[in-house]
Amino acid sequence: MTNIINPAQPQLGASATGAAASPKPPSAPASPPPAGGEADQVSVSANALTASGLLQSARESDGIDAAAVLQMKTALQNGSYEISADDLAQAMLGAMKESMP
Repeated sequence: MTNIINPAQPQLGASATGAAASPKPPSAPASPPPAGGEADQVSVSANALTASGLLQSARESDGIDAAAVLQMKTALQNGSYEISADDLAQAMLGAMKESMP
């Protein structure tokens, strides 16, 4: 037996018994505005718009500060990058504490 899939037709899933599942009924269209002619309205605060914009920027970002990377790369290449022994020790201890159960 050969099954043919036609992309123009919605495919029906099969149940555990092998019988085809019934198709899902189409969703109902949006209801018209009330008889008085007024539709519901929604207003969004400036803070919500700002938060939405920041969230979108974060989603589109790769999470890397290219300017900071370039600055560190340049400092490493020209030998001007300085490492504080105390800062390095504190970072190493912090990483060790986080990795211990």
